[in-house]
Amino acid sequence: MKYTIEVHENEDPQGVRFWATVEGLPNCPLAENTIDDLYRHAPEVIKDVIETSNDRGANFPIPTAFEFRLLVNA
Repeated sequence: MKYTIEVHENEDPQGVRFWATVEGLPNCPLAENTIDDLYRHAPEVIKDVIETSNDRGANFPIPTAFEFRLLVNA
């Protein structure tokens, strides 16, 4: 199962610079100060959320790939 991660840049200078959501995986917010950290940590966080959710009966598919989509403001 491939999970798509939608990456957004935060326009608030006081906040975390990048945040992301995962399609098909509610309640899995991701936030990092650099895009490299987001790319590096997202798969681990997603796997942990899926494992915890599945332990509670959610039955999410196990990730086999990740696709990052950087969404930019028009």
